[in-house]
Amino acid sequence: MSQSPTETLQALERGGLSISRLLGPALGLTRDVDNRGLFSVRALSPVRNAVKQQIVDEPRNSPDSYVTALANSKDITQKFNPKYIDDDGSTLDLTGIVNRMDRGYLGHTECGEIRLIYRFHYSVEEKPGQRISSRLPLTLSLVFNAIPASAQIRASKDRPRSANGSCADVAKRWLVAGQKNLEPDQLAAWLRSEEGPLSSAMLNSSQIMRLELNMQVVRLSASSRRDFGGHAEYLLKIFKWDPAKAIFQEAKWRTRSTASWCWPTGKPSKDGCSPIATSMISTVAAW
Repeated sequence: MSQSPTETLQALERGGLSISRLLGPALGLTRDVDNRGLFSVRALSPVRNAVKQQIVDEPRNSPDSYVTALANSKDITQKFNPKYIDDDGSTLDLTGIVNRMDRGYLGHTECGEIRLIYRFHYSVEEKPGQRISSRLPLTLSLVFNAIPASAQIRASKDRPRSANGSCADVAKRWLVAGQKNLEPDQLAAWLRSEEGPLSSAMLNSSQIMRLELNMQVVRLSASSRRDFGGHAEYLLKIFKWDPAKAIFQEAKWRTRSTASWCWPTGKPSKDGCSPIATSMISTVAAW
């Protein structure tokens, strides 16, 4: 299952796969919290701070001259308000579940990973009596070890140790799930049952490995530029779970490279257009 129907995902979220319910035990929370409460807890403060800071910094640091002009512009229509991140009207909705057992070959886990993808949604009161709602191109992927595990604390590695079960057992559960022809609520209930791949025994906070952030921090329409080329810049970061300190820490990567690409022609111009950061993480990609 690479992408579930919306109704099934909503039922799964109600049935225990909300991000607050999944993170709660790892963060030491004893109750469900809303998005504002979630991002105010110490364990997630590095994620919240990184997002807010990048929203503020990106116009100023962008390689695109049209974007840097936004830093001094009084026009706020193309700037995302960082206060929305932890506003009472902001939420993270479950939008996808991905079985990535194929990533086991990398050696970080025995049986690969399971990813739960959440998208940011806000409905906030910009002015008294004026409420605005939208889905922001911001996704958080909560990545789990595919096999039930007890976290093994290592200084620089993130490799939970297998506690029970086998890769074959995990794979079999997913194969059976793909053959189910049930209504959304019934399918969600089976996936969370003792036989399913998303039961509390097969997927829980002890398997959390990291959070992956993919966020659009700047977007310019074609009509706002003289070259009539649309432009967007994205923030890509990984936050590894540190069980010893009970906090998500931003991962640091050694390699970084850039490439130039122009939209819509797909060909570099004499000035190289906007650089695309091709490092895996902790950078901004622009196109």
